[in-house]
Amino acid sequence: MMVEIGEKRDDVYGAFPVLGGSPHTPEQQRYLEATISRALPNVRKVFERTGVCIPSDDQILEAMIMTDRFRPEQVEALMRAVRLPGLIVLPPEMQSFDDYVKFLNVNKHRRAQCDVSVSDGRKAAFAAQDTILKCQNEAPNYRFGIGEMVPEPQNRQGQLFDIISQWGNSGAARVLRSVTPREYAVLLAQSDSVIDSSGFTILSEENPPHKIIGNDGLVSCVDGNFDWQGDFRVDFREEALNLSHLTARIRPAIVA
Repeated sequence: MMVEIGEKRDDVYGAFPVLGGSPHTPEQQRYLEATISRALPNVRKVFERTGVCIPSDDQILEAMIMTDRFRPEQVEALMRAVRLPGLIVLPPEMQSFDDYVKFLNVNKHRRAQCDVSVSDGRKAAFAAQDTILKCQNEAPNYRFGIGEMVPEPQNRQGQLFDIISQWGNSGAARVLRSVTPREYAVLLAQSDSVIDSSGFTILSEENPPHKIIGNDGLVSCVDGNFDWQGDFRVDFREEALNLSHLTARIRPAIVA
């Protein structure tokens, strides 16, 4: 039984009792259950469009609620920091950034929306991250998480270096982090509208420790981009740290 958006239930999934078997508190369990069950229909739909299967509802609930995949303080931080939580599912067969560009192009939000645009600097950075992922000794597994999906999270004004420093020194940043390109793609695809119609989201690197600033000294960022011709697309590009911005955003997330 799925829960529709906006519907509130305390016992979202009877198969997962609030008491017993889970490392989370009853309140944390209810938060995770509600978030997962609310988001799963859209998440499943966007992956079906790309021909990628994801685990069953019960398997996702089991992985995220009945295990210690997420620490209690992480769930508490999500409950405080995220206004519109979205479900993040990262399948093992989608390991390259090119896979997620295709994923976004299949799941466009607007008529006549152009394909994803990636700057040369970001292509090189994404290729380097893909190489590290492929060289890892461990077999790729499904990863799950929750991230901010609200269209307009808190805007952070000022020079990018200062914005990133302020986030890094915040209490939330000790538990959460900004989303990576792959995580952002899943959040954007499942949302009802474009989540960055103005401004951009500052992205973290795919590989631990998920730094915001890469070796090139630039910021990974993405936004929904309009130009004078009305061209709309998802635009991955770099931004110099000494530039001032009014709509730079951090989308907090946990993924394990």
